Amino acid sequence: MSARIAYRKAWAGSRLWIFAAVLLSACAALATTVIPQSVEQLTHNSAFVVSGHSVRSWSAWDAQHKQIYTYTEFAVEQTLKGQTLSTILVREFGGSAGGYTQKVAGVTPLRTGERAVLFLNPGRLDASGALTITGLMQGNFRMLASGRYSNGVSAVSRSNEVVNAYEAGELQPYVGKSFTIDQLKQRVAAVIMREQTR
Repeated sequence: MSARIAYRKAWAGSRLWIFAAVLLSACAALATTVIPQSVEQLTHNSAFVVSGHSVRSWSAWDAQHKQIYTYTEFAVEQTLKGQTLSTILVREFGGSAGGYTQKVAGVTPLRTGERAVLFLNPGRLDASGALTITGLMQGNFRMLASGRYSNGVSAVSRSNEVVNAYEAGELQPYVGKSFTIDQLKQRVAAVIMREQTR
């Protein structure tokens, strides 16, 4: 076998490995694209805005056995918009059930004891009565160690996840916003006041 033929075979084999590596790394990465919403837009687009903490969580398949959801029992400490309830059930995409795990980039289900301000709407996919977070992760303002509340994904996402914001015709990394609890309450209250005077 000539050196030229051996080189071609080696190059063809390495191209196959490079292609396989690129394909596998592309499959391993998770990506989500959102259209950014301000606190005002989230408030307007939500039936409920509540603050409180998560009590417990579990994951389960939907009735068609196609999607796994994580359900979280959430103790409401203050209702900023909507009907006053003491406890609500929140449904988020992803979780682990029956030996399978499904993930959505940027979505990390609430952990037991975690404090948050949630922007919510009635669920449309099942009869559980669960509420869904408005704007995917955007309507979930988790309390940070600093005491501020953030709907950013950097603190809770995994390294192989990409979350983009589509704005003005361009994709940019989604970073979210951070507020004090009083700032969130004031902005929500201002929207409700404007809506009531219309």
